[in-house]
Amino acid sequence: MNKLLLSILIALLVFITNMVRAQTITGRVLEKGELPISYATVQITEKYGVLTNEEGRFLLEAKKFKPTDTITISYLGYKSIKLALKDFKSKDYYLIEDINTLSEIKISNKKLSIEEILEKVKENVSKNYATANIKQQIFHRSTNKVKFKRFEFEFTKSNLLNKQELKKLNASIDSLITTVVNVPSTNYDDVLSELYTLQDTSVLKMIKATRLINKKNDKSEKIFQELFLNTVAKHLDTNETYKVKSGLFKVEDSLKVKMDFDTSYRDSIPVKFMKNNYNEIITNNSISKESKLDFIFKTKKYKYELKGTSMLDNELIYVIGFSPKRKSAKFEGIFYVNAYDFAVVKTDFKYAKNRSGKGVNLRFLLGVKFKENLKNISVLYKKNENGLYSLQFIKQEKGVYVYAHRPFKFTKNRKSRAEDKKMMKIDFLMEMNQVGKEELFFISEKQLTKSEFDKIKQKKKCKVTYISKYNAAIWKGYNVINPIEEIKNYDTGEVVNE
Repeated sequence: MNKLLLSILIALLVFITNMVRAQTITGRVLEKGELPISYATVQITEKYGVLTNEEGRFLLEAKKFKPTDTITISYLGYKSIKLALKDFKSKDYYLIEDINTLSEIKISNKKLSIEEILEKVKENVSKNYATANIKQQIFHRSTNKVKFKRFEFEFTKSNLLNKQELKKLNASIDSLITTVVNVPSTNYDDVLSELYTLQDTSVLKMIKATRLINKKNDKSEKIFQELFLNTVAKHLDTNETYKVKSGLFKVEDSLKVKMDFDTSYRDSIPVKFMKNNYNEIITNNSISKESKLDFIFKTKKYKYELKGTSMLDNELIYVIGFSPKRKSAKFEGIFYVNAYDFAVVKTDFKYAKNRSGKGVNLRFLLGVKFKENLKNISVLYKKNENGLYSLQFIKQEKGVYVYAHRPFKFTKNRKSRAEDKKMMKIDFLMEMNQVGKEELFFISEKQLTKSEFDKIKQKKKCKVTYISKYNAAIWKGYNVINPIEEIKNYDTGEVVNE
């Protein structure tokens, strides 16, 4: 090969490499002091853009766009940055705070009271928000963390095992508990779906789903119960079968030691379950009377404070704080209202002091207590080219406390009435905290006709791809939220066979 041809090939390779690199742009959006701006918008066109993650990081696939297309980086309360795509590089971008004062709030030459603002918000709901007959593409990331606070057990009765066998079983359960209590369990799920909604009916099309989990360290309630039962079963007679009961409920009728309890992982997700989950989250956080946003629609339950104003895309925004006035009010936080069309463009709220969510206390009847003790929610609404607002992003974090004080009874199935009734009772007490976070990024939204809706058929299941380490290539070409460093660095060390 001559030198000229070699030089041309090298130059061509460099050019192609640079082009490929340019198609994917990464960076951070920060404010003064190097603080990250979470969930800022990085937009190319009216219909295409991404959000930064909690650490302010973004990943943008730009190969479909022209070098002259405009990139806009924006966030409520900050001055936007605009630049051509050809000048948009992988680096840090800094937004400057856009400060206003209450004296600037004047609509139709009249300074509005907070009561008037709240009334106008409710009056304009039907004008401001897109509702039914839409197709939404949704990227959903969920994080689930389980931490055991306490686990204790006691043999209350046993003529099933002798003292030596009980000692060995006791050591096995102790080892299991030590692992459970000392090592928290975490898993991350990513799902890409399309939700088709026609009036009150919806259909979900799941495109792709992954789960990042250390299977050996999974301490979910279902998996742990099965591990516990397996630990006990391995110390029983391999030639016999056993009934297993927990309180009033039968767990297993014919447990045989060589047949382990099923600790396998689902290879798919029920699509109906995911659809119901999305519909509930969307309904609860939409600006409508059916939502759980009672601080917007049931204003007599709360007290309000006009904290000031801000700016979003050169439009004035009211900043309204709220807290409970009545016992039935549960939340405190801030929401943001466009001063010109009175649309709510953002909400940030959580349980107020001494407030909590739903729970069940059957501690004395069934030995079980459940309480939702944490809720933090942030919602962004975006105006489309038709001037209507729709959901852009929802982040909800929920914490649950679980208490269980339960007996397990293992009884050997007798082959005849003449046999002695052999049994073993184990009493255990468990306390755990579970924190789940869900992030829903509404990538796109389009109008939907009935004929289009009728063509969509919902499947029963969607295959789950289990991964032991985050792999960005899985989502190559998709418009997703960049994972935080915690996810990127999560490596189970396992080899997972899909």
